Amino acid sequence: MIRILSKYAVMFISLVLIQVLIFNQVQFSGFFNPYIYVLFIILLPLSTPRYATLILAFLLGLVIDIFFE
Repeated sequence: MIRILSKYAVMFISLVLIQVLIFNQVQFSGFFNPYIYVLFIILLPLSTPRYATLILAFLLGLVIDIFFE
């Protein structure tokens, strides 16, 4: 259980850092910005309860919004 939680915690932190440090600077055609952090929600297991997925998605969006400024 701890191993699985640590795996997803590392994935959360690494995707947020990659998004903030690298992909915020990349723009395609001057308009499109790649959003790599969405992979965290996509790669969660299907057995994850809906409420947990919603809470994690909210926290992910909150952290990204804090770093976007």
